[in-house]
Amino acid sequence: MNSENNKFSNGHDKYEIESDPVSDQKPVQSYFDFSEIAAEEDDIAVTGDNVLARVEVRKPGQQEFFRVHPAWQFSTRVIIDRRNGREVVHLLHRSLMPWSETLEQDSVPVLILPCINLKGRIFLWVVRKGKDGADPSSFYSTALDHAAAARSCWIRRLWIAETRSHVKRVADLKDKPAWPENIGFPEIIGAGFGSRIIRSENAPLLRELRGEGSND
Repeated sequence: MNSENNKFSNGHDKYEIESDPVSDQKPVQSYFDFSEIAAEEDDIAVTGDNVLARVEVRKPGQQEFFRVHPAWQFSTRVIIDRRNGREVVHLLHRSLMPWSETLEQDSVPVLILPCINLKGRIFLWVVRKGKDGADPSSFYSTALDHAAAARSCWIRRLWIAETRSHVKRVADLKDKPAWPENIGFPEIIGAGFGSRIIRSENAPLLRELRGEGSND
């Protein structure tokens, strides 16, 4: 079997995306409707119109210089599926609000940031909003600091094992990020996540996380 036929254009394995037997999944689309996704109160207005539509959902690479879009970000809750040894992020449909107890336990609050590297490749950085008591965790605070710096300059994020923390390295580069024209933030979200939007409490992923059997 040709493994290339088992990949979506954004690099995700087709077999990692579970279908929803209760409601038909929407096909991968170039336009994305923010009204369908649960948002948190600290969202900023979505502005601008120059973003590439085909993206990956991943963290910045350790040897990758990147920039963060100066205006766009999106706060929401997601399910991070780690069952197969890698992280696959699923968005949650707004219709699932208010969250059930199990869904709130299995999901995490995140900040989604559109990024671009020196090769012009765009990716979505999903930053988990951890807390130490009532304050943001050190990991989240550091990520926010690095994201703020990356809005105006090219940076790398390096993991320092001795201190168990990330540090940033700023590049002395004059290149401007090559955000493509006539593409908006909703198109980026749609291209990156595709059909990975959980629309029902009976979705197979949620049932498995709750320890329930098949509903056949």
